Amino acid sequence: MQKRRVVFFGHYGLPNWGDEAILAGLLTRFDRKLWDIRVFSPFPERVSREHKVRALPPPAAGIRSFCREVFRGNFFQTLRTLKKADLVIFGGGGLFQVRPQRAFRIWSRYLQICLKYKKSVVLLANSFGPFSSPSQEQKLGKLFTKVKFLSVRDAPSHAFLKTIAIPKEKRRLATDAALLLEKTKKTERSAGILVSLRREDLSSTARAELKALCKKFQENKEKIWFLPLQSLQTQDERLAKELGIPLLKPTNLRQVRTLFAKSKFVLTNRLHGGILALLEATPFLALASRPKIENFFRSAGLSEFLFLNTLAVEPLLKKITNLMKNKKSVQLKLRQKLLSERQKTELIFPDFLS
Repeated sequence: MQKRRVVFFGHYGLPNWGDEAILAGLLTRFDRKLWDIRVFSPFPERVSREHKVRALPPPAAGIRSFCREVFRGNFFQTLRTLKKADLVIFGGGGLFQVRPQRAFRIWSRYLQICLKYKKSVVLLANSFGPFSSPSQEQKLGKLFTKVKFLSVRDAPSHAFLKTIAIPKEKRRLATDAALLLEKTKKTERSAGILVSLRREDLSSTARAELKALCKKFQENKEKIWFLPLQSLQTQDERLAKELGIPLLKPTNLRQVRTLFAKSKFVLTNRLHGGILALLEATPFLALASRPKIENFFRSAGLSEFLFLNTLAVEPLLKKITNLMKNKKSVQLKLRQKLLSERQKTELIFPDFLS
């Protein structure tokens, strides 16, 4: 039997470990005996090494990328791959965001190219907005009406699909695709407290409060480590120095997941910092520095793991101490939520694989 070809679009290969977890989760649901899998990435070598799949540069989204890929000899190979695809998946998470503006234009262009070639397109476990203008909503509305199926990972994004009149049978509220991964095998929680923060989302006052918090943990003889969830991002490494805690530099997704599994607590302001903690049933606290963080965990029924107040040492310490003290009940709730969230996405696959 001839294999069907599926092509994936996403922020893969950067590497951003959250996006690599999304792709890894998606790949678990495609039998390689039945599917010829290809992934578009600006860094195809990294994707091939991490996920053991064939990867190649994405289609040209503008004049400069067209000239670059023609010069490199990739343009026609990429085009042939797309034309032969039976299914195209835009695999989450916040691809169609307006931050940065350039990203919105590029992902919209990729979607336009796929629709131009009349491909069967699925948007899986995405999140949308907030938008900076009605024209952006209108543009996505026109594009999304032409896709085969859409699923989103939070309630506000699902509400957006309703407002742009996407039929009920073509949309569904699911979860993040990283949660399709299996939990890491049982391991001792010996790594202490894992901190994974995005510096650009923290004011100088917030950074000072977090530094004081880290110092309190160190005074209490707690092991504490800083994990950048996106490599090659010097701002995060700078933050580790400011907080006065050791920096970890994993080289693959397995190492990242093992760190989350071994930690007894995770403090993060990155969405996938919380999602990977949920996957490993590790107690965590997510600082809601971006709307997508609050949107996701509220939609998942995990509001008690959000910190929505102004950052200050004492409230943070109280919240973290309470979660760590009740770790058994917290871990049980996380395991139950993982199963229910995963089931949401499991139900989607028959819809677009048929």
